[in-house]
Amino acid sequence: IKLKGEKKINNTTKRYEGVNVKFGVNDAGEAVAIKLDRSTRPNIRIHGGSGSGKTVLLKTIIGNLNAEYGNSDIDIFMIDASIGGGYRDYVAPKGGEWKIRFYNYANPMVASCMDVFDYLTAMAEYRVKSLSLYGVEDIESWNEMFPEQFRSVVIIIDEYQRFFGTSSEKSFCNMVNTIASVGYDVDMHIIMASQSDKGTKIGLNETARDSFELNICLKCYDELTSTSTVGVPDAMNLKIGEGFFVQRDSREPVHFKVNPEDEVKNTIVINNMAIVMSDEERAAMQEMMKQMVASSKFVGDETVEDK
Repeated sequence: IKLKGEKKINNTTKRYEGVNVKFGVNDAGEAVAIKLDRSTRPNIRIHGGSGSGKTVLLKTIIGNLNAEYGNSDIDIFMIDASIGGGYRDYVAPKGGEWKIRFYNYANPMVASCMDVFDYLTAMAEYRVKSLSLYGVEDIESWNEMFPEQFRSVVIIIDEYQRFFGTSSEKSFCNMVNTIASVGYDVDMHIIMASQSDKGTKIGLNETARDSFELNICLKCYDELTSTSTVGVPDAMNLKIGEGFFVQRDSREPVHFKVNPEDEVKNTIVINNMAIVMSDEERAAMQEMMKQMVASSKFVGDETVEDK
């Protein structure tokens, strides 16, 4: 069984160098970024009130990932639970070459998020089992043995808080808990944004709550959200499009600005970044997930024969 993108490509070896996430500019006008690799925790958390610039920030991240990696080394899953549908203008017509998969929780015509969460959990477990079967320690070692076998995966979730108290809650928490535990080994990362962290202490385990290498807070409207995210209440006083970020093991929040919306939109539209998943693709994804969980045959088998 093979996932789309998880296959041998040419005869070149992709060195695992982590995922470089650029998310804005500092007060000196310099780009700010964080690299997620085996030396870091796998995930990023973003909070900010309505209209604070979360959607623009996520579009910035998507556009920068695409500009740096294209469609060769990375798979991006964009899961939108926002009611406003702020990503609709960023979805290219069907039929083009896709660079991200886009799922809208509010639209019954596309894949349900429960299916997507289960699929991504199965993908993480599949990679872990593949590494274990061949006695391979991590993605870097795997890629040395099996060229371009596993690509980086970035899962971007807008308004994750909306999944608590829904039929998708169990699948969402299971995915986050799983990737929090093994993401740095299997090169899978979650960037999750919402207005606050309400519900996370109930639904997510301790490993997941401690899995964020970077915490970002844009303008918010209560001290608790600001303090719980970046350690200070000052995010309440920010202007729209501004934020603080704190990296793991750092106590000092750093001020930054989100890239302008027009600049971000041009990057995404020009690169034809996303198409909405069709009903046929959804059915194929569900079938692949079932086979992946049930099968004892791993993707490495065929590659070993090739070698």
